[in-house]
Amino acid sequence: MLVRNLAQLDSALKCGARTLYCEFEDPKKYREAVLAVRCAGSCGETTREVFVAPPRIFKMGEEWVLKLVQSSNPDGYLVMVIEHIGTKPL
Repeated sequence: MLVRNLAQLDSALKCGARTLYCEFEDPKKYREAVLAVRCAGSCGETTREVFVAPPRIFKMGEEWVLKLVQSSNPDGYLVMVIEHIGTKPL
């Protein structure tokens, strides 16, 4: 399930979503989102997974944003811009 803010994430967790894709306007919220999913625990016998998306608009010199996204320690990343693939640290 794709969510775009923490309120939607909370609702998705309450509905029993197992795989969550977060595409937030503010990537600083990803750490909180990943923590919320981890604290929600498993959904029945299946463990929940959370993936986060770096911002779609990426400018040179903004590698710190990608580091911020990576530091949230998600299960994976939702890469939608080709430049994110070749840019470290993702």
